[in-house]
Amino acid sequence: KGLVVFQFVLSIVLIIGTIVVSEQINYVQHANLGYDRENLLYIDVEGELAKHYDVFKEEALRTPAIKSISSLSEVPAYIGGTVTATVKWSGRDPDKNTMFTITAAGYDFVKTMNLKLLEGRDFSSSFPSDSAGYLVNESAVALMNYKDPVGKPLELWGKKGTIIGVLKDYHTGSLHEPIMPIVLDVKEYEYFGVIMVRTYPGQMPKALASLEKVYKEINPGYAFAYQFVDEEYRKI
Repeated sequence: KGLVVFQFVLSIVLIIGTIVVSEQINYVQHANLGYDRENLLYIDVEGELAKHYDVFKEEALRTPAIKSISSLSEVPAYIGGTVTATVKWSGRDPDKNTMFTITAAGYDFVKTMNLKLLEGRDFSSSFPSDSAGYLVNESAVALMNYKDPVGKPLELWGKKGTIIGVLKDYHTGSLHEPIMPIVLDVKEYEYFGVIMVRTYPGQMPKALASLEKVYKEINPGYAFAYQFVDEEYRKI
């Protein structure tokens, strides 16, 4: 009888454990990250790709299946942080150290990631002044205590500029970690990590075929490799 009871209890524990794990996986796969991870992929920058990024972007965007392309210094799911000493704003307490998430992104980053813009605008080649422009999230604005943040001064790594847009908070790492204050610096042709590509729904096969063709023409010494953002989040 004791053995039967033990087996029964063990079965219940295993069933409960399976349900819990299943719910956690389902949560990660469907949780709102603050941007649309469907139809979004990234390509690691290797070889000649960084040098010819403008050509790659122009040629790839000729494909009707591809909606938008941008660049990012790090993989979207693994963006790190640094201390506030590198970030300076009007009214900052020099004795207070606060962690920021800092990364560099290219033009059309907001459009490609499908982020929600609360104020201001995205990085754009139509504005040469964006070389000294920054995007921040709402957590960063709250920390800086800026009431009307667009146009306000901001300094990063000694580069003085202004805030051009405010993003709704979004995840840059594990869903188990709190959202950090974010500062995005525009670097269209520098600090490459990955190229972000958004495709139109249902057009992924055509988009991949086009991307591979352009990639091999520009970077023949390297194999074409890519990663879907939604799959990346299943690993963390």
